Amino acid sequence: MIAPRPSRRDSLRGRLESVPGLSVEAGAPLARLTTFRIGGSAELLVRVATLRALACLQREVSGVGAPLLLLGLGSNLLVPDEGLSGVVARLGGELARIRRRGTLVSAGGAAPLARLARRTVDAGLGGLEALSGFPSTVGGAV
Repeated sequence: MIAPRPSRRDSLRGRLESVPGLSVEAGAPLARLTTFRIGGSAELLVRVATLRALACLQREVSGVGAPLLLLGLGSNLLVPDEGLSGVVARLGGELARIRRRGTLVSAGGAAPLARLARRTVDAGLGGLEALSGFPSTVGGAV
């Protein structure tokens, strides 16, 4: 008997699972990641911990032509009951870091705006206070 050929998506999952800094979950429910707590599952939910892993994810996904959606804090996001096809990526790890050197502040795309605003105020830096009430990440604000 001839074994069935793996689909392009199955092949993508296997390649992503081998990338350091990526955690892959098939059929992951997305409702738990949104403020409304409704909706279906992601074909693949990928948690991304490093910039290098994010670059690899983007290359792999574009290589098979799968949709890629970046999910931040899930504020006011409606996920359809039938779920989402392709890859839903959630940034974390080093991509959520906030660094300060003197008056220079850098923040990753996964850093929550409220935390960034708090850290700058605590350091005596002004200008981001107005962003503290938005339930978003730096990446979502951009």
